[in-house]
Amino acid sequence: MPSPYPWHYTLRWPLYFYRPSIWNRTRIGTRPLEHSFFPHEDDAPLRLLFLGDIMSLHGDRISRLDPALTKLLSEADLVIGNCEAPVMRRPLSPVSRNGFVFNMSHEYLRGIVEQFEVKPGRLMLSVANNHTFDQGEAGYVSTQECFAELGIQPLGLWNGGTSPISRVEVRGMAVGVAAWTQWMNIEPERADPGVWRQSHVKDLDAEELKRRHALDLVVAFPHWEYEFQHFPHPSTREFARHLNARQFKLIVGCHPHVVQPMEWFDGGLCAYSIGNFCGLGVAWSVKLVSLLEVRVGTQGEFRGKVVGYRLHPFIQYHEGERISLLPLDKTPAVQRSAWEQRLGLVYAPPQQRSQAA
Repeated sequence: MPSPYPWHYTLRWPLYFYRPSIWNRTRIGTRPLEHSFFPHEDDAPLRLLFLGDIMSLHGDRISRLDPALTKLLSEADLVIGNCEAPVMRRPLSPVSRNGFVFNMSHEYLRGIVEQFEVKPGRLMLSVANNHTFDQGEAGYVSTQECFAELGIQPLGLWNGGTSPISRVEVRGMAVGVAAWTQWMNIEPERADPGVWRQSHVKDLDAEELKRRHALDLVVAFPHWEYEFQHFPHPSTREFARHLNARQFKLIVGCHPHVVQPMEWFDGGLCAYSIGNFCGLGVAWSVKLVSLLEVRVGTQGEFRGKVVGYRLHPFIQYHEGERISLLPLDKTPAVQRSAWEQRLGLVYAPPQQRSQAA
């Protein structure tokens, strides 16, 4: 499998895979795990729930979701995440050159999403990532067929290139999600790019998209950044500022497989990475799972505005052959301490949260 990254990062990748980097190269500050942007929020906000990468390697077992996680997912108005591998009934390439298998079985994805208990039409997963064409055109088509069977709305499909927006109406609110990828392992053997790329969206304006699609909110869902690094690169922060200037007020990123900080902009929020959701549980810090709950106003002056958020930490916990997604406070104390320290590195520590709120 060829590397889409610069050579200097490619050489360091094996080290970061097992020991994710904690180098804060841009000295980005930390923000709290939860915050309300207005003293008196909308009484009935829309609850958007973002989850990170759903990814499996060969032999990965289906994680069992703790009831608290299922409750969080089932009660959300809209669930948005990333499907980090082609979904196949039968893999075309069982083992890639570096020993990994970049495909996900239909049974694995079904076993995960059926535990969500999400209402029909409320689950949206992006197919725009660096693994999109790892299994060629067959994998690209198979993923869409599996999504249709499972009632999942795909994000990031090229669809003629007229607009990256996938639109959904929830509780009288029209939400548009623009998903794209910065990286691609293998370019498709087709006339179009298949999925939206970062170069395609750099000149988009969220206000124009809102008018064109009659939206109350536009969400940017980029697949960007470098893997296994807990802090964003300067170029990523610069692009996030660019998006905010183009009126993208809610940006939630994925791809690094580990959590990264949040940044507040003028009337906006950027979560650079919310980490993995399941699979790829190699390094202990990769097993730190976060679900980002974003509250969006539905009434009056708050309509379409991000009024607050809360990050819910979970752990991909391994007990022999059993894998569970547990709330952080349900994990053994010794291991929990290490995960809490990593959270404290990326987000504001507990004693600062009340001051930031």
